[in-house]
Amino acid sequence: MCPIADGVTMLDWMAALQWPCVIVVGTYLGALSHALTAMLAVKTRQISIAAVVINETPHSTVTLSQTLESLQACEPLQDYFTLPYLTVERIS
Repeated sequence: MCPIADGVTMLDWMAALQWPCVIVVGTYLGALSHALTAMLAVKTRQISIAAVVINETPHSTVTLSQTLESLQACEPLQDYFTLPYLTVERIS
């Protein structure tokens, strides 16, 4: 629902293109609500969901597997992928 122009959101643009979308979800508190709301929003605009990527939020109290299980229980027909949080070391 990000505005990209006056009176136009990213959802409007996605609906106009009619391309399948990828929804990226965190594991933070509230992420399930955000994910399910996003899924509902795109479906009401007849936009297909190609995949849902669960991106682990650092220091979250909710795990990747908990988020995956909860989303699969609510939306079992989606393709889900998990992406663990990775730390990157800076090399000087």
